[in-house]
Amino acid sequence: DKDYDVRSYAARALGKIGSYIKDADLRSHLIVALIAGLRIKDNNGKSFVWALGEIGDPQAFETLVELIKNSKSEPDITGWDLRNLAAEALGKLNDARAFEVLVGFLKDPTLIKGAATGLGHLKDSRAIDPLIFEFKNYLDGHVNEWTLAQLNTQVIQLGTERYDWQSGCIALAEALGEIGDGRAGEILRYALRKKQNMYDGVERAINDSLKKIGIAIK
Repeated sequence: DKDYDVRSYAARALGKIGSYIKDADLRSHLIVALIAGLRIKDNNGKSFVWALGEIGDPQAFETLVELIKNSKSEPDITGWDLRNLAAEALGKLNDARAFEVLVGFLKDPTLIKGAATGLGHLKDSRAIDPLIFEFKNYLDGHVNEWTLAQLNTQVIQLGTERYDWQSGCIALAEALGEIGDGRAGEILRYALRKKQNMYDGVERAINDSLKKIGIAIK
């Protein structure tokens, strides 16, 4: 309804405004208000999570982690359900605690998009090895098999087996490019050699990441 939309727009507006506010007390008040709004079931949680990420204050850390751990993954053709948005937002908080949490979430195929994107925001070179490991698993098909075995209900409902693969590959490739470490060059080139199973979006993400790292596309 209109009130639902108004609250969603208001949350997003607070996120945009809050990202420019330097006063710690005022930022804290905004975060408390957004967290309170997030806990109201009738609100659009995605808007409130997005706003917390835009403000980027560590005060939101516990709330976002709790949300990811205690919420259910809801089928969403965009891949950006509430849990994935919260994982991405963690990477925007400028909080050192986010690194280990996000690396752990890489193991969950329902969170791969948000976790990888969040690590890309952190730009911590320690993430290169776990990102490469998961990317190779995706490229070699191991994650697809795991997804079908463990998430068969969700996958069958959406018919998104290959979409899950594509979404995960794109997020992992983009994260490697955002971090910008040359060690990612080998796996990105390896990915290009497997083009027969690749969607255009995956290939584009790989090429863009190679350019960001400064490695010639062969």
